[in-house]
Amino acid sequence: MALGALPAVAQRPDYAVSLFGAGAGSYPLPYYLTANRFGVVDPFGAQTALRLSAEDAFTAGKRLRVAYGAEVLGRLGETSSLNVHQGFVHARYRAFGLSAGRWEHTLGVVDPTLSAGSMVWSANTSPLPRITLAIPEFTAIPGTRNFAFIKGHLSHGWFEPSRFVRDALLHEKSFYLRLFSEKAPIQLHGGVTHSVIWAGTHPGLGKLPGGFDNYWRIFFVQEGNEEAPENEIVNVLGNTIGSYDFSVTMQVLGLDWLIYRHFYIETGPSLRYRNPWDGMWGFSLKRQDRSGLIAGFLYEHVNTKRQGAKYSEGEMFGVDNYYNNVLYRGGWTYRGRTIGVPLLAADGLRRGIVNNIVLAHHAGIEGWMGPVAYRALATYSRNYGADQVFEAPGSNRPVSGRTERRDQVSLLFEAQGPLWPAFNLSFTAALAVDKGALYADNAGVMAGVVWRID
Repeated sequence: MALGALPAVAQRPDYAVSLFGAGAGSYPLPYYLTANRFGVVDPFGAQTALRLSAEDAFTAGKRLRVAYGAEVLGRLGETSSLNVHQGFVHARYRAFGLSAGRWEHTLGVVDPTLSAGSMVWSANTSPLPRITLAIPEFTAIPGTRNFAFIKGHLSHGWFEPSRFVRDALLHEKSFYLRLFSEKAPIQLHGGVTHSVIWAGTHPGLGKLPGGFDNYWRIFFVQEGNEEAPENEIVNVLGNTIGSYDFSVTMQVLGLDWLIYRHFYIETGPSLRYRNPWDGMWGFSLKRQDRSGLIAGFLYEHVNTKRQGAKYSEGEMFGVDNYYNNVLYRGGWTYRGRTIGVPLLAADGLRRGIVNNIVLAHHAGIEGWMGPVAYRALATYSRNYGADQVFEAPGSNRPVSGRTERRDQVSLLFEAQGPLWPAFNLSFTAALAVDKGALYADNAGVMAGVVWRID
């Protein structure tokens, strides 16, 4: 189960060197060579990439633990680049954590290895710089005798300056309640997540509402004052993305069971459950020892078709236009990639999301073939475009992006295992295939080696 707001803490110095290459019959690369890889793989060409990472931790006194790490990513290909992919410091004191920097981050209860991606914050984008204060692990509420537990976080972050609204900010928070301890055979979870793009400089309207006073409006989901653009007076301030997040975990018959439901929130009506079927359902079943040819299985269903439609009045699709916003036209993206579940697709050329009316079925299995670990993913989706998209790359002219139904199948088989155990050298390999009307029929491969140094 993944709720992650803070990075993992290394138990000892950990250094890694990773080298991989990716290519395909045509470009962009097949969906699963780029989706949910934290923005590491460039979709627009063959490439070779080198990752250098280091993590360490120390303890000060009895209760303070500090972890720090960095990772540099260099890509050589159609668009070569060199950047700091991760760089963070994380401090933990008692139940509280404080982090600063960039780190690979997801938000929401999903299966961590087989999911299509969280509705709010998936593994699809490179890390965004942020500062986070959190209760990162479930902590017992005093006086409940280990019956009720809470966790949550509060983040402030910075989007890339090259967006349509330059220098926009991120506000993000979550709160989760769990009933029953980890020793019980069942646990019930309920939570809410809230993320907002706000402030920044609009190319036509100038400075959008920022500062401390407007931060509290963002925090409490309020409309803007008289200085805000009309859209942010009628509606709440900023571009809001959120979810009601419910799940059940069980430990029965040597298996870990996980059942989850994300109710997606973007507007006031969705906050009040007008779109009860929009969001994600998930079911995951894994062997507790994670061994065997089939060690885990997952099924997920994603539906974003209603989008505020009034079915009683004959509307087939609503106008909520998930992940897009009339002011923050970059949409719910970072560096051109969808932040939420990547089935709601950005094309990396035009601003925002170009396909957000989706119904999808997603399945995955994982396990072991001798010393080799593998996972296999299969996704079938029906896609209907988006209510509004931009006409062409670089254009600010919105046009209707709704389409006839386009069916798509995307497949992945990925494996990793020892290559030279005496030197902690391992291999990774992946094969991905696209077949359908949303993406070009295509097949591609990725292969690499990883050297870990303790």
